[in-house]
Amino acid sequence: MTSPTNKKTKARFFAHFLKNGFSFVPIIFLWVCLIGMILGFSNLVKEKSGTITQPDQQYASYIEETNKELAQETKNFENTETKLNQVEKNDTTEIENTETIQQTKKYVVTKVIDGDTIKVKNDEGIIQTIRLIGIDAPEMSKNKTKTECYALESKKFLEKVLTGEIVTLEEDLTQGNTDKYQRLLRYVYVDGELINLTLIQKGFAREYTYDAPYKFQFEFIEAEKSAKKNNLGLWGECKKI
Repeated sequence: MTSPTNKKTKARFFAHFLKNGFSFVPIIFLWVCLIGMILGFSNLVKEKSGTITQPDQQYASYIEETNKELAQETKNFENTETKLNQVEKNDTTEIENTETIQQTKKYVVTKVIDGDTIKVKNDEGIIQTIRLIGIDAPEMSKNKTKTECYALESKKFLEKVLTGEIVTLEEDLTQGNTDKYQRLLRYVYVDGELINLTLIQKGFAREYTYDAPYKFQFEFIEAEKSAKKNNLGLWGECKKI
């Protein structure tokens, strides 16, 4: 049985500890740090001397395994990036091929309206009216008195070189897809020859800029200058142009 005196002594001790005991905390903290440093130095000495404990071996294994996983993830990322680049390249190639197909699609000329307008049939049997870009040929009219000079010659020349022929049509984005009459605006090629240009070179049509500059504007203007200088076609036959 604890005596009253002992109880009072213990009470005083705990009271003193609660009041002043926290002054020991810094000392305890310093001891813990010192012990940690000693243990760390001991492990470093063991590692340098070739003596590695079981926890050290587990840590080393963990680091090695982590490095392997990182290396594998890096490799997987590089493979994925390579595949994405290849897909992008294939998509670009496919787009380029599609553009080429559109530009090289073939049509059959079914009728010549006049020196700058024709009708063509596509592979689906659809008839479309084509207005040649960058040129203006003399106008035809049902009333012969209103038919412009050299209109008949221009039409006959175009009939000779295009009727029944397989042609390639090229769009010019600067000119739009159709004119106000809903005719398709195109450059016309037969066997690689740009017919729009040929008509100007031989004097069967004038150069014509409708609204905005077009792809072959410079070439067409120069061709007209040459035809006019040499009095070719309408430049030599017609009094007023």
